[in-house]
Amino acid sequence: MFSLEDVLIEPEKIFSIESQESIYRPCPAWAHKAKRTFVIKSPVDVTFNLNKYGVVTEPKEFEKFLNLDKGWNTDSNATLQWGELLLWLFWSDEKDVWVHSQPNMSTIKNNFYTVEAWFNISSWNRPISFAFNAIDKTKPIIIKRGDPLYSVSFYTKNLDRPVILERQPIPDKLHNDVVKRMSIRSLISMQPLVHKLMFKSESEVESKCPFSLLWKKK
Repeated sequence: MFSLEDVLIEPEKIFSIESQESIYRPCPAWAHKAKRTFVIKSPVDVTFNLNKYGVVTEPKEFEKFLNLDKGWNTDSNATLQWGELLLWLFWSDEKDVWVHSQPNMSTIKNNFYTVEAWFNISSWNRPISFAFNAIDKTKPIIIKRGDPLYSVSFYTKNLDRPVILERQPIPDKLHNDVVKRMSIRSLISMQPLVHKLMFKSESEVESKCPFSLLWKKK
């Protein structure tokens, strides 16, 4: 057993880790995005072996963190989600902050690429889960500690402001809200409302909680 706090690798800003000799480093357009984009790296060694019946992981105990939705493995594609162990939660007091998770091209050598997504963390915050597609289903997906998994970019109203990430304890209210949202989003009848909140700007969201009837207010 291990503590994730002991093995966790902090997100690294792409601008900081890119080689000083890169010919595009002086490009202001590249640098502008690289300064607000961070690489998420694996804290552990793990191998995924796919077959028609499921997925076998090495070490074996990591299998309990896998989420395989119905239809995850088709003739043309295999999509896996490795939840819980690799959930990242980002939050900000600033309004209208968007997070964009995107593939990191270096993962091609690991035989996978991440499923891309984005949403507004100011109006509908939730953890970023690690969902990915196998490139060649006949070969294992081999990930070593420190290998990039995906990248995340942050978009704010003022795109010239620097983005700084700091590790902090999750506030109780945010934790409770996220737990409720993760449960609610699975309800089919609420999918249109969840979609509306995830992609709405902060200024458009009503101050009254739309789910206030689902739990007792303090």
